[in-house]
Amino acid sequence: MKHKLKITILSILFGLLFGIPVYAAGNTYIIDQSDVLGEYISTLNEKAETVSEEAGLRITCMITNTTEGMGTPAVSEQVYKGLFADDPGFMLIYSIDDQEWFIYSSGMESAPLTEEQENELWNEFAIQDYYVDCVDAYLDAAAAICSEDSQGVAEPAATDSQGDDQTAGADTSETTEASGSNTQEAGSAIPQERQLPLLVDEAGLLNEEEADALLDKLEEISERQECEVAVVTVDSLEGKTSQDYADDFYDYNGYGYGKDDDGILLLISMEDRDYAITTYGFGITAFTDAGLQYVVNDFKPALSGGRYGDAFNDFADCCDKFLTQAHTGEPYDGDNMPKGTVHPVYIPISLAIGFLISLLIGRSKSAKLKSVRKKESAADYQVAGSMRLYQNSDVLVASNVTSRVVSSSSGSSSGGSSTHTSSSGRSHGGTSGKF
Repeated sequence: MKHKLKITILSILFGLLFGIPVYAAGNTYIIDQSDVLGEYISTLNEKAETVSEEAGLRITCMITNTTEGMGTPAVSEQVYKGLFADDPGFMLIYSIDDQEWFIYSSGMESAPLTEEQENELWNEFAIQDYYVDCVDAYLDAAAAICSEDSQGVAEPAATDSQGDDQTAGADTSETTEASGSNTQEAGSAIPQERQLPLLVDEAGLLNEEEADALLDKLEEISERQECEVAVVTVDSLEGKTSQDYADDFYDYNGYGYGKDDDGILLLISMEDRDYAITTYGFGITAFTDAGLQYVVNDFKPALSGGRYGDAFNDFADCCDKFLTQAHTGEPYDGDNMPKGTVHPVYIPISLAIGFLISLLIGRSKSAKLKSVRKKESAADYQVAGSMRLYQNSDVLVASNVTSRVVSSSSGSSSGGSSTHTSSSGRSHGGTSGKF
């Protein structure tokens, strides 16, 4: 009795806090407490209502900033019941700050959602570009599932949530943190072991066109080099160091190519203008300490200047170059670093400019020689009686020799990659700093 009373009180408080009607009938199917759907919420709500009517179920979705410690299972249950009582249906809830998602179902004992179907609903939500697309794809997936199963209206009865409690952490729920980012695009083929796209722009530093082009480049490089190259931007490090945050983001979101999780990830935090690079597997081999410093020096000027698109593209291109070299068995390191190249078109231009400058200088000098006349022989240049020869000799009276030992090895050639242990217990390479 006390437990039910507590839940009821929390439900009412939650409803009052977020402006959600408690135990009120209506046709609200899409709840946007975080205000990320904007003007599209009415269109999505109409679509959800249509899908629900066709399926004979209440198919709903809720996006919130936080559950205030109640957890997504409890919040989704109370909000669903507040809207639809014991009507059969299900709700996908996503808490942005809590990095947690859950699917609550009600009155579907005769045809409950399977774990595979729940994962399908979530994956369709998670891999989209915008929050609007996330909800739209979820509704399409729900309609398809209901159509396949020919689910009708089940006997009204409130039940607990279906399936296991899927919370944030090292599994798929971490996908939620970036799935609705305003600029990222997860693409259509995120490996099952990796839940996030190679570009996660939570800080919103790129426009849609820049994000699409960068994600395509990261995916192409990662597949060709068989080593993932990722870029992540966040607003805050949430009390962690930039290096720890980058390591954890890599580990707990399944990044890495192949069985060894090979990869490199660049993290940008706008709160205090921090950057960090974390490497793992072959990434540690390909990017030595000296190599990482070279990479940083390559993209940092554009990053500091606020040209984020240029900075991230410079990072991707530089990583591509380093990975190509590393596959030869001799990674860039120490004195062996990429040399600058000159585009062929500049060579004839430079020669032409040099010739013109030399010609102008030569003509300018010759124009000043008014009194100079050409002579026919060397004798014409000799002044009579001006040459006198005397006996000269050189005598060595002393010598002073200084010697020193020259080491056969260069101090900068030792190179290699230093590593550290992340919170997951794995060894990472990397570097960090301010921009």
